[in-house]
Amino acid sequence: MSRCWLCGHPESREVLAATTGGDVTSVDMKISDSHYGRTARIAECLSCGFRYADPLPAPDLVALYSDLEDPDYLEGGEGRMEPFRLILTRCRTLAPGARRLLDIGAGTGLLCLAAREQGLEATGIEPSRWGVEVARTRHRLNVLQGPFPHPGLDGQRFDIVTLIDVIEHVSNPLWLLAGIRNVLEPDGLVVITTPDVRSLAARILGRRWWHYRVAHVCFFTRQTMLKALDQAGLRLVRAEPYAWVLSIGYLAERLERYLPVRRVRTALARTWLGRALFRRRVTLNLHDSITYFAKPCEGKARS
Repeated sequence: MSRCWLCGHPESREVLAATTGGDVTSVDMKISDSHYGRTARIAECLSCGFRYADPLPAPDLVALYSDLEDPDYLEGGEGRMEPFRLILTRCRTLAPGARRLLDIGAGTGLLCLAAREQGLEATGIEPSRWGVEVARTRHRLNVLQGPFPHPGLDGQRFDIVTLIDVIEHVSNPLWLLAGIRNVLEPDGLVVITTPDVRSLAARILGRRWWHYRVAHVCFFTRQTMLKALDQAGLRLVRAEPYAWVLSIGYLAERLERYLPVRRVRTALARTWLGRALFRRRVTLNLHDSITYFAKPCEGKARS
């Protein structure tokens, strides 16, 4: 068994047994995946409480993300952009002079698109070839294909670096945060959104929590995130719950994983009134994901 990815402690306990049931493929990495509770074996460090996959569900996660295609994710793009706009508005208050933004794990480029709306010069990094193609052809965005760090960024510095629902997908979170620290301007801002494994929703739902998925290989609490930021030479300046803007139809479909509502949803979808209802969007804040805003620690040089 591996040492804790955060503190290096050698001892851990199993909190979730593996339920992957065979080889993991790029299909399992889809953003729209709804197989809640299907995970690698999840261990919890006995020293710091950090939770991580031990062992990983696949030996080469980057290769799986490179082959990822997720057309279902394209639905509801406008709703998905609303939380990004709110995050960027907060960024402008915390870093009012910001001009250049880097979005790591850019997907199809929606956050970069929202940043461009607000007058920022946005660059994205995304391992999925499909996602990059959508970002470039549909939105005319500057999104580089591959993992971070990327050679196309050599020598560049950014005022804002965003990491929205990404860090839980990587097996080297400290290395990732240190790399981000190295591309930040001295007064730059890092924005990280990730699930909170100690949230009320996570504790009530247990294995059925919607963030327990094959693609998620590590899980933070507020305390372990603070520890990770400090080790990367970053300091927290603000934290707030993350809210999704989703269609009622999407929520109804996902509710089927918990309640026997499929017949009702299907019947409503056949009616004009039901289809109109399902197109409406609502804001959902379950306080089980947190957005962290951090800046470089003063006096600590880049390593």
